[in-house]
Amino acid sequence: MGLFDNLPFSGLGTDGDMTKRLDRVAKLSIEQVDIPSEFRPTDLEAWLFAPAGTRVGILGEPQGNNQSELTPELVELIKDRFERLETALDLMETNIKITQQQTAEMAGASLGSSPISETSDMIHSVNSDGEVVSKPVPTISTDDPIFGSHQNSGGPGLLDLYEAQSLAVNPFLRASDAGELLTGPQIDSAKLAALLLDNMSGADSLRFIKNAGASGILTNDEQDSLSAIVSLAEPGEKSEGPPSLSNRNLLTFAAMIDAWRVQLSQKEV
Repeated sequence: MGLFDNLPFSGLGTDGDMTKRLDRVAKLSIEQVDIPSEFRPTDLEAWLFAPAGTRVGILGEPQGNNQSELTPELVELIKDRFERLETALDLMETNIKITQQQTAEMAGASLGSSPISETSDMIHSVNSDGEVVSKPVPTISTDDPIFGSHQNSGGPGLLDLYEAQSLAVNPFLRASDAGELLTGPQIDSAKLAALLLDNMSGADSLRFIKNAGASGILTNDEQDSLSAIVSLAEPGEKSEGPPSLSNRNLLTFAAMIDAWRVQLSQKEV
């Protein structure tokens, strides 16, 4: 039996008979029609004919029973994998906590048992007033397995030592008033020129020296001595207005000049 065998067609009929036949066809479902096996639609194609939703096979499988049987197995497999992952994360977290506790205990025991001794190594630093402060470097016993790596440091490096020596002879950082300048390192024209070149260009430094000589701060000999050094420096760019120093640098410059004159007078005596 085919699809058209259930339809009571006749050669001729009125419009009323045709309407009845169409109504009967509209009420037929796919289950009421005998379709040959080679023409039966798969689950992927059944939704084209059925008014309600149908199950569709995964990856083109037409059978719905296999889908219902595979789904629980897949769910159980995923659930098992998540349980294993959660267990592994719990074990990892526990191991991390144990390791942290053991490390803290070892560090505390090592600090309590490691004697700190004073050595000849020094650490040089500069405080807010510009004074060089030297402190001995504490060393930790080499028997300690945790802190034994500190024995390779051996105190400050060459760069730190060089900076400390430079700061020790730098009058701009060591001295904060004229009294300290008199008892500090020797003051000469090179240090005064360094102060000027550190705060302005070479061209502005020459103009500043001329202005200082005109105002009476510098004598002619002092002006010539400073100009001889500054004139060899890189000129740089000239400022628009007259060159000037900040209040602190200006007072330092004046104090260094007084100290320079005192030293020269002591040498003459």
